[in-house]
Amino acid sequence: MKRQSVLVLATALLVVANVDADLRIDQVNPYTISSFEAGTNQIWQQEVTVGTEGSLKGIDLYWYLNPGMNNNLLDVFINVGSAWQSDAPDFQSTITFTNGNDWNFIDVSSAGLYFLPGNQFVIGVQNTFDNTSLGGSWFDQYPAGRLFLDTQNFSIGLSDLAFRTHVETPTPPGPGPEPEPVPVPGAALLGALGLAYSGWRLRCRTT
Repeated sequence: MKRQSVLVLATALLVVANVDADLRIDQVNPYTISSFEAGTNQIWQQEVTVGTEGSLKGIDLYWYLNPGMNNNLLDVFINVGSAWQSDAPDFQSTITFTNGNDWNFIDVSSAGLYFLPGNQFVIGVQNTFDNTSLGGSWFDQYPAGRLFLDTQNFSIGLSDLAFRTHVETPTPPGPGPEPEPVPVPGAALLGALGLAYSGWRLRCRTT
């Protein structure tokens, strides 16, 4: 019985947590060209400008199956601030891609990153294993950020990595409880007179 009660309580808390927040896609740069090759020890940094306030929970990268270069391991990191970033990453992990020629979700919630609209961060990729190809776009389809390769603005800002960002936004508070009605003085007086009259009639009957 105790175990069942704990399970019910945990479920209730989970429901409350889901009500208090909302996960949505914020920034998107679509996949439109074949690939960028993440060569050994090359560092790419894609600059991102936040549009929605909330906690950064994940990013999507597009893994392109390039013939002869189908390695699926990649070092991915996130740095707060605009590109180029050279300080210690705020998030870093070695990712194993599983969805070829498709989006792959990367959970970054452990970093605890919270952003306001207009804040910037970089999505960084570095391959210390072998060539891995990522999808991207040309013709400045994402004007809110630039792509850098080894400290240099890549292709004069005309290309970007394909990416999507997932943000958990705080749910605005709902309307508060309605105020209690204020008693009308006249109604209160009539109520008091009614009670007094009822008491007088009761005394008359008993005597």
